[in-house]
Amino acid sequence: MRRTAAALCASLMTLVIAGSASAANPNRSYHLTACYAGSEHVTVEQTWSAFNVDGVTVIIGDGSVGLGDVYSIPRSRTGDEASTLGYDPSATQVDATLTFHGNVVASGQVTMPSGGWPALPAC
Repeated sequence: MRRTAAALCASLMTLVIAGSASAANPNRSYHLTACYAGSEHVTVEQTWSAFNVDGVTVIIGDGSVGLGDVYSIPRSRTGDEASTLGYDPSATQVDATLTFHGNVVASGQVTMPSGGWPALPAC
């Protein structure tokens, strides 16, 4: 039951985030998902279409400090980037951002479920 509720919450979060990314262009989409990869690791996946991206950021932390990945990619109008991150026990959220020429073009956040990161759907 708990796993089903977590999966439902993740699905609803994806729909809300996708809706905010597509407001300017109906063909534009952005999806952010997270799953528990085991051994205190979370895998975060960002997918997008119909807008340019050349930078990816994923950070897991407490909202003010965290650990993560920041990297450049060749310009892409459609893509799928995933990062698996270890986390500190104080981590309460994942922040993810896509950029183009240094400007944020899509972003989202996943908040730690009430049961902790292991309560996310398994990868």
